[in-house]
Amino acid sequence: MLICFSTAGILLETVYRNNWQAESVFCRFHICASKQLIERAANRRLEVTPEAAALGWQESREALRRDPAFALRWCDVGESLLGVGEHGQAAYAFRRAVELAPNSPPILLRAANYHWRMEHPDDALRLSSHILELIRDYDAVIFLLYSRSGVPAGELLRRGVPRDAAAAQAFFQSLLAGGTTDAVREAWLWLGSQGYATDRLAASYLDFLLARRLYSDAVETWAAYRRDPSYPGKNRISNGGFEAEFSGARLDWVPSKLEHVREERDGRVAYTGNWSLRLTFDGTTNLNYAGISQVAVLSPGTWRVRARIRVDGITTDRGLSLRVFDPESSSRLDVRTAPVTGSTEWLPVEIAFQVPQATKLVQVQLFREPSWKFDNKIAGTAWVDAVELTPVR
Repeated sequence: MLICFSTAGILLETVYRNNWQAESVFCRFHICASKQLIERAANRRLEVTPEAAALGWQESREALRRDPAFALRWCDVGESLLGVGEHGQAAYAFRRAVELAPNSPPILLRAANYHWRMEHPDDALRLSSHILELIRDYDAVIFLLYSRSGVPAGELLRRGVPRDAAAAQAFFQSLLAGGTTDAVREAWLWLGSQGYATDRLAASYLDFLLARRLYSDAVETWAAYRRDPSYPGKNRISNGGFEAEFSGARLDWVPSKLEHVREERDGRVAYTGNWSLRLTFDGTTNLNYAGISQVAVLSPGTWRVRARIRVDGITTDRGLSLRVFDPESSSRLDVRTAPVTGSTEWLPVEIAFQVPQATKLVQVQLFREPSWKFDNKIAGTAWVDAVELTPVR
């Protein structure tokens, strides 16, 4: 018996390797090559000829007969039935696969692909939403299918995205990469209504709007998200008193993360409120400091920027300034206040400037240019508070 079974196995691997009829005869005696059978059926599904489709259906059916409780075999049969035009039986096969493995993402995805192919968006969205509930590994595939489905963003949000923060946020990120402005806006409003909006997503959405020069939309979005009563009506600087944590958004303060200087909020020293910005220079270099900054949307006209600066032991003849410039072209606008050095209590600094017609954005930045003196390594501590950017009427 050992010699007979071994010989039969060798024949299946060699002479009858591609002969499924012979293999099925051997399998009646429990000498099966199901792996090769499944591989052949899968390869035939990649072909487009009727002959390959018919053979693939026969091989898939045989593989299912051997393992009828395995959901993957039902998916194989469903795809083979599609190849031979048996759509009704294919629907049953995929429904049976989902019944056998209701929480298996690979099975659910193959069933969802079938429904997308047959233009059944309700069933496809239901299955895809369940995958998003279970795992994050299929996000890219599912969101790509969503982008090609033609289903409006509102419908995708309501039926294709589960009530889960991680899934909703991942979908919003996918829209930022390739969605329309209206779709991204609708998704952002939906995120806010569900309580899923975060600083990171807000920063990404603002970048999306600013890149498309939708400046008023960006300001409106940021004002609604941060709920700052002074922004933008009274002050075009958001978080001018540094009372809130830095969000990473360009319409908020963005630290420079430069070496030789620390930029951090200080809850012990403040001109107004409870917080200020503290800058600590380590005294080891002649620092060219283009530091913490934020972007503001301004209309043409005369504007004034002002702040309070306190310094303690700021060395060299080049101290700390407040700089305003056009980030797209500094030749259109680039002004700065007089540098503050030494040690002093809260000192008001301000400068008025003209915004030309071509300038839509300005960048407000803490700045220090290098010194030409021999003793040029800057050390000391500075605090900044009450930064305001207002029109001159």
